[in-house]
Amino acid sequence: MRERKAALRSLVLQRREALDPAFRRAASRRIVDAVLACDAFQRARSVLAYASFGSEVDTSALLQAVLAEGKT
Repeated sequence: MRERKAALRSLVLQRREALDPAFRRAASRRIVDAVLACDAFQRARSVLAYASFGSEVDTSALLQAVLAEGKT
């Protein structure tokens, strides 16, 4: 099972990294916009997020919004 899980992770990472960078940027923006519009985000005083790395969804705009809105 561990080997299958590692192989699946590797495959997903390869596919994500193969995406066109412009597509990844646009998709990241749509994801962040959806989070920012979410009622739960609007009501939250504290937000848990990750600092993106490599080909992950770019969370920089989300993190900036968290800080700009005075959220923890």
